[in-house]
Amino acid sequence: MSSSRELHNYPELVAEVEKAAIIESELGLLFFLTPLNRNELMDGLRSLAGGNKGLKGGGPALETKPVLWAEYPPLEFDPGQMQDKLDAMEHGPAASLGTLWTMRTGQLRRTLELLEARGSGSFTRLAEAEFGRPAPQLLAWAEAILSDPAGMTEQLVSELGRLPDQGWPSLPPPAESTEVDAEEARQYLEAVIGHYQLKGVDVKISDRLTARAMVEGGRLWLQSDILFSNDLLHRLAVHEVGVHLRRRSRRPTARHPLLEMESPHGPGTEEGLTVLTEAHAGCLEPEVLKTYAGRVMAIEKSFGDGAQAVVDYLAESGFTPEEAATLVMRAKRGTADFSQGGAFPKDLCYLDGARNVLEFIRDGGSVAPLFNCLLGIDDLPFLPPGILDQKVEREEE
Repeated sequence: MSSSRELHNYPELVAEVEKAAIIESELGLLFFLTPLNRNELMDGLRSLAGGNKGLKGGGPALETKPVLWAEYPPLEFDPGQMQDKLDAMEHGPAASLGTLWTMRTGQLRRTLELLEARGSGSFTRLAEAEFGRPAPQLLAWAEAILSDPAGMTEQLVSELGRLPDQGWPSLPPPAESTEVDAEEARQYLEAVIGHYQLKGVDVKISDRLTARAMVEGGRLWLQSDILFSNDLLHRLAVHEVGVHLRRRSRRPTARHPLLEMESPHGPGTEEGLTVLTEAHAGCLEPEVLKTYAGRVMAIEKSFGDGAQAVVDYLAESGFTPEEAATLVMRAKRGTADFSQGGAFPKDLCYLDGARNVLEFIRDGGSVAPLFNCLLGIDDLPFLPPGILDQKVEREEE
């Protein structure tokens, strides 16, 4: 791959990178892994977490499906045609971008394979191959957090204060101590976007989210039917806008196409940055860090155990029935029978990403440039020297 200042096929390369982002949006991994009967499943999980172990389900003699059986929406694209798109993309003009492009197209292929495997016996195996399984060090950190959330949060904040500054985003919290609806929250977060001078990103409201807020592409989505406290708005401003949207904002000057590209390593670094950014800004609540640790442990337990054993463990670790139900729902997305072993380990990226970013900084690395691109720490060895500071010349159109 050329690392020269001039890229004579720059528009073509950027178009291919953007095409990959469009395909990822069309694949809609998290959307198509959200069960159609999510409310019914949550009711079943709440019942298990609340101590009702007599919930029906799972027995082959039952004429109806188990209460903990997930049903998924049909894919809104033709897998064969999507495969053809990926074939053309992998061997197209952007192949000159080298290893990172090969990794990017491979990630999209594996996402397609995961979606086609929803509810099958191969789903957990494919999900583990893509997102991994908790390492012993991560499990030890998660267990320590569950034992003392406040103490471990204080320890993390203290360490960040001693390490070199990384260009952490920071913003004062809203002035009034009130709760606001989704529309008022949207207006505040749009103002934060203006504060950061971000381009090509915005905030919308939806009634079909599994979280209070989420970023998809260059858009921040807010749940329509909840109230947003000022503490939550501060956290969303730092976390969602200061990291997620900042990494996706359009740049005023042309850069190397690799810096505009998502990568398989990007999400882990990004979520790790959000955790540490919250800690640095003073808005990482111990309960939030505890939730990240709970996600790790729910995933680890879900690999081998059904929902009942997982919610029992979470209850013993101090989670409410509602919290335990939500953790299990996230950990078992994509599997069919929640009463059996099976896991979707994507949520490891929060705590594992924080651990990896922290270790990188401890070793003298700087993550400041990664606030302004979509790459991850593990992508840095594949970049040509100086590319993070490099501007490229566009061809005259």
